[in-house]
Amino acid sequence: MTLRSAIASFGGQPIIVISLDYERRWGVHDRIGDNWEAYREELENEDACVDKMLEMFAERGVHATWAAVGAVGCSGWHEYYERAPQPPAYADPRLRVKPSYADRDPEGRLHFSPATIARIAETPHQDLGSHTFSHIYLGEPGVTPGDARRDHAAVKALFTERYGDEPVSLVYPRNQLSYVDELFDCGVRIVRGNETPWYFNCNTAARNSYLPRCLRAFDSINPLASHPAPKMSGMTRSSGFVRFNLSHSLWQLHLSRLTRPIQSGRPGVAHHYWWHPHNLGRNAEERFGRLRQLLDVVADLIHTGRLRSLNMRELANDAIAPAE
Repeated sequence: MTLRSAIASFGGQPIIVISLDYERRWGVHDRIGDNWEAYREELENEDACVDKMLEMFAERGVHATWAAVGAVGCSGWHEYYERAPQPPAYADPRLRVKPSYADRDPEGRLHFSPATIARIAETPHQDLGSHTFSHIYLGEPGVTPGDARRDHAAVKALFTERYGDEPVSLVYPRNQLSYVDELFDCGVRIVRGNETPWYFNCNTAARNSYLPRCLRAFDSINPLASHPAPKMSGMTRSSGFVRFNLSHSLWQLHLSRLTRPIQSGRPGVAHHYWWHPHNLGRNAEERFGRLRQLLDVVADLIHTGRLRSLNMRELANDAIAPAE
């Protein structure tokens, strides 16, 4: 099954899609390496952030996809090494998970949280999706189609056995879309894609260069910017990453950039916003206040019938249903 053949657009009510990349330390290990104090506050507070967001979503009728790194669902290092597939032969050795992580975090406090994933899976209207088993970077040199297939099989086995449901939604680590057809053949039905401008879709090295980074930063605070996408069965393109750490004045611009498009009422499009739970793990009172501002706008639109809230799984189901 190809992604191209899976895509189908429909008209109708605008949609809000929210996805969370739930990673624990797997998501930043290659950036912080053996610095065990970096991101510690954010990571130690991450599960509390998940619980608070689940409560806020339930209160406001918000459906969301939680793209979880599969390894977070393991009970500890012993189970991780039993379940983890052979890692990719990355050309860049910094991307590999180091055995020393188990020595430095023997209880797995920064790596594992199966109870938190269970709470996500048990909460109505929340979709447990995949963020790969060990946060592998599928677009990096050295990664093969076989790596992609084995990785998804490991996530599927764990989530099905422990949480009773097969993951059909996939968010790529670092948004490196690769091997889409192979993963659709393995049971994935919908993936999160990038915003359409070129500065969101260049390769990793180019994305980290000065000009694309500046353009993405400007895009995030430009109230006239908007990246809605047609409703599709195989992909939901991002409309924006929510940046909770901005100064007060920049946050006001960013909030306008996020809310103006969903208030426009444009039919037949999906607005997809995403962030990581750990983004709210520092300065939590201020950042949750900002999340509340965004969600209250979303909730008002939902409750007045001007916006539908769908998670990625529901969007895939909705998009392949017959048009009314």
